[in-house]
Amino acid sequence: MGRQGGAILGLVLGSFVVPSTALVLPIFLLEHYMGLTNTYEGVILPLIVYPFGVYFMSIYCTDAVPDTLIDSSRMDGAGELRTFWQIARPILMPGTVTLFLLSFIGTWNNFFLPLVLLGSEKLFPVTVGLSAWSSALNIAGAGQPLYPEVILGSLVSVLPMLVLFPFLQKYVARGLTFGAVAGE
Repeated sequence: MGRQGGAILGLVLGSFVVPSTALVLPIFLLEHYMGLTNTYEGVILPLIVYPFGVYFMSIYCTDAVPDTLIDSSRMDGAGELRTFWQIARPILMPGTVTLFLLSFIGTWNNFFLPLVLLGSEKLFPVTVGLSAWSSALNIAGAGQPLYPEVILGSLVSVLPMLVLFPFLQKYVARGLTFGAVAGE
């Protein structure tokens, strides 16, 4: 890794020191200035930058793909794109899938940022909407209890993880055992 790559990785690692709750107010002020509050784009935009993902993949790429494999691919005449697509990508797939699962679950279960940035109840994600419904259950004289809706909403909030994980489990399991058997 060159000097610039080391500096970028150092900035990414430095961002771990700042807690995400400390960034909510500056994010809110910035998005209010840009007119992105109370929009889906305003919630999605800060979640695109995922410092743990940069750190995780930089460490995983360094450890999973040996330099000798890349060098032998170059000596055989493969270009950079072909080396990446045919050699490195299959080796990096378990790490990529693991990162996808971690970032998806973290984004799906994010509560505080949408709560601060979204003012309209019709825009609330499942996590914030369930909290609003369950708090409505505790208000005296609020009308009909919402127990069936809260239970159904809880099922809906877990459903994407239940659907995704069985399809992606083979990549995670392959990554755990990669290199354990001779010839793999």
